[in-house]
Amino acid sequence: MKQITQLGLAIFLFVIVLPISVHAQEVIEAPQQRYDRGEVISVELQEETAIGTPAQRVELTVLTGEQANTQIEIVHGIDFTLQDHQRVGVGDVVVFSTLGEGDDAIQFIIEPYRLPMLGWVVLFFAVLVAFFGRRNGVAAIIGLGFTVLILVKMVVPLMLSGMNPLHAILLGSGVIAMISLYIAHGFSRRTTVALVGTLLTLGISIVLSWMFVLSTHLFGFGAEEVFFLQGQLPAGFDFRGLLLGGIILGTLGVLD
Repeated sequence: MKQITQLGLAIFLFVIVLPISVHAQEVIEAPQQRYDRGEVISVELQEETAIGTPAQRVELTVLTGEQANTQIEIVHGIDFTLQDHQRVGVGDVVVFSTLGEGDDAIQFIIEPYRLPMLGWVVLFFAVLVAFFGRRNGVAAIIGLGFTVLILVKMVVPLMLSGMNPLHAILLGSGVIAMISLYIAHGFSRRTTVALVGTLLTLGISIVLSWMFVLSTHLFGFGAEEVFFLQGQLPAGFDFRGLLLGGIILGTLGVLD
């Protein structure tokens, strides 16, 4: 009976998550801004720029996207003061952005391509957790993987498709709580009680957070990144709901 209950719950979770994820992916609109990778093959210093500070004239071999295996030139630092740690060198792999299409496209270097090194850091972290946590540690890593998957494949696409950020995050938080708790601690009556307690406490946290956000007149515009996001997100996007949703996700992590 216990195995049947576990199988039924697992099927229920995937039946709930997968259709929502697929629907969100279908309705999301293609972004106006594209990101690709390129390898630096030459760098020249350009002394005269519009703001009077030196810039780099960088030639790249494009590695991904529609321009793959072609060479482009980007002036790096033409509209901002280029710091020493922002300079690029021959052989570096960077992420660059393309705004617009054809001859009117604007391209600029965003940052170094960090995923390979980040992959080694994540692997090192996973090995430590598995070594010290044993079975529970491995289960926790799997639960964390599901959490990231739900955020990327369900919550974010739902927000971009027009759903209120708070509603999307609440839906994702409920699914995350169910999956992460059962994976990390197993299917048992005690885990179910912990799940119910987690959801009830999360509900109280939502009410308190909403009261404090309203009373302190927080609107979600406290970070400069929000001003860049405004041009890429649907009109009328609720940044206050996004702020509150972030608080809720943080609370969920503490409760778990």
